[in-house]
Amino acid sequence: MRQRVTLQALSATESFDSFGQPVQAWASVGTFWCEVIPLTGHELVAAKQVKAQATIKVKMRFQGTSISISPENRLLLNGRVFGLFDVRNIEERNRRYEMTAYEIQQAGPV
Repeated sequence: MRQRVTLQALSATESFDSFGQPVQAWASVGTFWCEVIPLTGHELVAAKQVKAQATIKVKMRFQGTSISISPENRLLLNGRVFGLFDVRNIEERNRRYEMTAYEIQQAGPV
């Protein structure tokens, strides 16, 4: 476990943009040591745009009952954002999590 990831949860406070549309705000829960294993990577060509997608497996030690990890959270790894497919508490022994995550493409300037 030699890589640091930041776990984020959706913030409870609502904010709105200049058009009155709700904006998702993320709050950091903590930064943890993890093992990150690349699973797949492929490029998708849709509507004449190339979009790369990466899938990873993240292994993390159990962080105690005060930190709840679910697919509603996301991870930050070296400036990249990953959404969680599933979170497993291995053998339900509260010692280790295994998560499968997919990279979320960040929208750039238009």
